[in-house]
Amino acid sequence: MVTDGDSMKMISAILNPDALVILISLKGKNEGMIQCAREMKARGVNVLCITSNNKSKLIQYADSYILTSSLNGEESTGMISGQTPILMAIDHIYHQYVTDNKDKIKNWVATEKPFCS
Repeated sequence: MVTDGDSMKMISAILNPDALVILISLKGKNEGMIQCAREMKARGVNVLCITSNNKSKLIQYADSYILTSSLNGEESTGMISGQTPILMAIDHIYHQYVTDNKDKIKNWVATEKPFCS
């Protein structure tokens, strides 16, 4: 998880086409994130965007996107309720990933057992 512009630039520069990046932005207007998305798309990195802004420039650089609803005004106050639609989308993606990869996850957890006390 990367939230500041400098870290976004640094991380996005080292990703290869096998990577999947999930961009999460309620308003979808962060110019630094848009620039990173543009550069990653040009290098063939897979980009998924989750936003409530159907006019966001992020969408044009995403391979796939999920539009969520938006609660008017609350996203600018920092209240968690403004982010609820995005959190629900993330929860759905996580649930689907775990469901689809249950056997792989079980095998991975088994390889970690020797290191747990």
